[in-house]
Amino acid sequence: MKKNSNLIKTGIFLIFLSFLLHALHYAIFRDLKHIFVYLLGDIAFIPLEIFIVTLVIDQLLEKREKQDRMKKLNMLIGLFYQEVGLLLLKTFAHTDPQISQLKMKCHVTHDWQDSDFRKLEKQFNQMDKHVDVNQVHLEDLRLLLGENKTLMINLISNPSLVEHETFSELLMAVSHLQDELQLREKTRKKYPEYDNADHLKVDIERVYGHLLFQWLYYIEHLKSDYPFLFATAMATNPFETSDLLLNETV
Repeated sequence: MKKNSNLIKTGIFLIFLSFLLHALHYAIFRDLKHIFVYLLGDIAFIPLEIFIVTLVIDQLLEKREKQDRMKKLNMLIGLFYQEVGLLLLKTFAHTDPQISQLKMKCHVTHDWQDSDFRKLEKQFNQMDKHVDVNQVHLEDLRLLLGENKTLMINLISNPSLVEHETFSELLMAVSHLQDELQLREKTRKKYPEYDNADHLKVDIERVYGHLLFQWLYYIEHLKSDYPFLFATAMATNPFETSDLLLNETV
């Protein structure tokens, strides 16, 4: 309320000052026609000035700021995949019955164009995303997510996530999976016969789906903006490397 009051007072003062200066001009030059000609000209220019400032310059500045925010956000996405995301994606994809097809489809190269990324995105949308929970070493998975709990909290609390809804959904899915694994560990200590593998399968497959899409968007970003990082990402393609969180019997 005080801010609005100060704004109104400032506006009244500026209008009064403008009137005073015009009155001074008339007192000196006695040319009322000259005052009205320039006053009307200035008023006529106001709509054009508003258009240039608000609809052109502001839009350009906002677009530039958004690009800068997205670059910073993609750095956070890269950090997530380096610390935990790639290992999760490798592990889940390795138990996917379609892993052989995924290896071929996800062999991204420097020759890929936007159309190739969109084609793979469409294929991700159409495919069933299955994970064999029996092959995943759930205890190692629980420890991995526990070790990266601070990272997850910092990422989720980052205000930049407002600009990236899909990454936010991925982080929430991973956090939920972490909670379920912790709950499973506590429950099994009290009730050894209890096993919520079916529920975990749903949570893991949800994370797996988000990981696939987010990996694709991230790789596309690297290819476009950071070719040297893109080369490294291809060398650690999650569908072709073998460090996994799998049961020894697999």
